[in-house]
Amino acid sequence: MPAVQEAPAPDGVRQAAAPPKPAESQANEASSASEVQPRPAQPASPTPQIAAVPPPRDPVIDSRSALRRGAPGVGGFGEGRAGIEGDPIPLNSADKRFADYLIRVTRMIQDKMGAYPCVKNWETGECDHKSTQVVVEFGILRDGQVPYVTVHHRAPWEVYDSNAVTAIKLASPFPPVPASLMATRPSGSAGVPIVANFFYIIEKTSIMNFLR
Repeated sequence: MPAVQEAPAPDGVRQAAAPPKPAESQANEASSASEVQPRPAQPASPTPQIAAVPPPRDPVIDSRSALRRGAPGVGGFGEGRAGIEGDPIPLNSADKRFADYLIRVTRMIQDKMGAYPCVKNWETGECDHKSTQVVVEFGILRDGQVPYVTVHHRAPWEVYDSNAVTAIKLASPFPPVPASLMATRPSGSAGVPIVANFFYIIEKTSIMNFLR
């Protein structure tokens, strides 16, 4: 008896009966799908934070601005200066032509500043030290005499103004003004004007007073 051949199944039936894909094929498809997904964005580097610097408790007074403001009751530069003309020269000037002379004047004044001034506290009976700054202009005649001393920026406590002015007066007369320094003055000037900054500073472990 001849063998009976099975009729081919319809296409739809063959597809339905198709065996499942091997595990390796499924893994490849999953890998391809993962490659398509976008990578997460990298977080931006944090911007460095800069700590704010606290302002100083007592801002330093610029001597030039103090000269422009002047002191109450003080006349212009041409008044009461005993014939000394021109803008004041900073006591701490680094000009090599006359820096040595100014250093000598500075030391002479510093030696007369004495002990650190204090303010009487009437409640406690103690004498309190304060931090402050005084800006003073003074003139030096050709022969070293000092004809005037003017406070352009005063401290809140008069004792500090007095300490600065007294130190200049006690230190004078200064050495004669050198020709190199006089050469910076207008023709006919009787001497040179100087501006000095007196600093009174209280630190945690010490107190100091100096000028420049």
